[in-house]
Amino acid sequence: MAYILMQQGEDAFIRTTLAGVAASPAIPNPGGNWGLAMATTAVGSNTAANKERVMSTTSGTGKIQEIGQSVAGGYARAPIVRSAVGWPNPTGHPGASYSSTSPQQSFSFTGAPTANGAASWWLCKGTTGISVGSDDLMFGADLAAIRNFAAGDTENITISYQQT
Repeated sequence: MAYILMQQGEDAFIRTTLAGVAASPAIPNPGGNWGLAMATTAVGSNTAANKERVMSTTSGTGKIQEIGQSVAGGYARAPIVRSAVGWPNPTGHPGASYSSTSPQQSFSFTGAPTANGAASWWLCKGTTGISVGSDDLMFGADLAAIRNFAAGDTENITISYQQT
C-alpha cells in the first residue's frame, strides 16, 4: 500500500504546532472534525498528483479526483473528531515510533457515485465537499483494491498513521 504525507499536511502540522501560525485552510480546532475522503487517484501511481496535491473535478496527471462529485450516490466525507478518541488518537508506545489509528468509518451508498472507482482515502481538513483546487489534503493511502460502488454497498475504512 502506498502512503503519502502531503506537503500541506506536513506544513500545517509544523506551522501550527511549532510556530503557532495558523494554516490555511485551518486545521480543525480540538473537538472539530477532520474529513475522510475517497478518491479515484491511486497514491502510488500518480506522482504528479502527489506534488500538486489539489482536489479536482477531473482525473489525470497532477489531479486528485474525489468520488461523488457529479452524483453523490450517498457519498459524503466521513467526519472524524479531532480528539484523543478520534484522530489523532496516539496508539504508539513511549520510546517507540509515534502511531495513531482512527475509529472505523463507514460509507453507505444509495446509488453509484459519479466519479466512481475509489482507489485511495485521504484525511482532509474539513468535512465539506471538495473545493476545486483546494489544498486541504493532509495524508492518504491506497485502498486494498479499486472499488466501484452501487446501491447497497458499504465501505469501511480505518486510517492508521505511523511516523518512523
